[in-house]
Amino acid sequence: MAPPRTWLPRIGDILAFLESSPAERFDRDAVERLFEIQRRQAQVLMTRAGANELGVAYLVDRTKLLAWVREIEATEARGVERRRDILGQISIDMAERRAMRATLGAAGKAPVEFPVCRGMESATMDSLPPEIEVERGRIVVHFDPQAPVEACQLLYALGLALANDYDGFLALMEDPEESSRLAELHARLHASL
Repeated sequence: MAPPRTWLPRIGDILAFLESSPAERFDRDAVERLFEIQRRQAQVLMTRAGANELGVAYLVDRTKLLAWVREIEATEARGVERRRDILGQISIDMAERRAMRATLGAAGKAPVEFPVCRGMESATMDSLPPEIEVERGRIVVHFDPQAPVEACQLLYALGLALANDYDGFLALMEDPEESSRLAELHARLHASL
């Protein structure tokens, strides 16, 4: 397993430095300072970026290093940013949940808890269970009145699907006659070109 890239949070600064640097090549010491990493990590990084031995020195071309860092930014750095955003949203959600529990607790009410099925967080309009019917101008949720927790689960799934797939929801709300007229006009226009 590769060591973690501790320098990812500073990748913008590293790229800016590499883009503006007049140096054609960097040695291991320069890479250590720029990326704030140890000797062994610097050697591995330089090798992955395409370093070459020049006499007794081990050097990496600035253009190769810049291209390698840009590739890392395009793949790993965006993933780190997404995970950071998700963790931030989870923190906000947990704070809101704690505030809600405190409010309910002060009123002498306990919040309803229900199990959340795996995969529910990625629900879409197409993945909703058959107990939820979404039609133009109407949403119906069928549940067993003896199992009100099921209603909570279904409504939660519906809320997630709306948040994850709002375009899918809007498509279900379209007037089918209007959509077919627009499609027909589009086809005629395309055929005349």
